Formats: sequence, structure tokens, C-alpha cells
Amino acid sequence: MTTQELGRAQVEDILRHHGVLGMKWGVHRERTTTPVLASSRSGGKAKISTSGGENHPAHPDALKVAASKQKLTKSGVHALSNQELRDLAARAELESRARDAMRSSGQKFVRKHLGIAEQQTYQKGLQKGLSKAFA
Repeated sequence: MTTQELGRAQVEDILRHHGVLGMKWGVHRERTTTPVLASSRSGGKAKISTSGGENHPAHPDALKVAASKQKLTKSGVHALSNQELRDLAARAELESRARDAMRSSGQKFVRKHLGIAEQQTYQKGLQKGLSKAFA
């Protein structure tokens, strides 16, 4: 063994990784287990993982829709059946309604008035731009 090889072996013995590859300093891994549903695509190679909230497992409907979303992103709309598309659209609509219902009245007030202010600013900018363009 040459001195260069001996030196490299000593360095490799010293430099060892103690931890989880890809982890950032100060970041903890999630300690809860998440349900995993094997996708029917690729013979079950693709995995879909989703979890519920505080130690609540994800509902089977959510897992089914997650599988459809993954199929949609990988293969496009034509890979989904009509029923899968209906389930996906219905789930997205229900999730949107649930998020809206959970918003506080203060958040709703701010969103409404920010939308009005945004629309007014847009209209003023459009009027200024048009007046400069045709002046």
C-alpha cells in the first residue's frame, strides 16, 4: 500500500457521516407513521403517502384521490376514468369548501377588502396605461 493510499484510508476512517442523509441541521423527522397505498401503475412500484392530522390516519377516500392525482400528473387526463375524474373534482371542491369554512371572519373580511382594493388598483393602472398609450 502506498503512502497516498494509506493517507486516503485514514481520511475515510475519520470522515464518517453520523446522521440521516439529506437531513438539515435542527430539523426533526416526522415521528408519526403515514399510511401508504401502493399504486396500480408500474406494478405497484409507485408509492403514495398521505397522512391525517394529529395521529389520525388518512381516510381511504383521500388515499384513492391521492392515487388519482399521482396518475394524473404522471400520465395526464386521458389515463383517468370518468369516475376517477369525478372523484378528483368532487374531492377538490369539498376540500376548498372545508378550507373556506375553517377561515375566521377576520380572514374573510381581509380577503374581501384586499380583493376590492386589488381590483381598484388594477383599473386605475389600466386607465393610466390606456391614457398614455392613446395620448
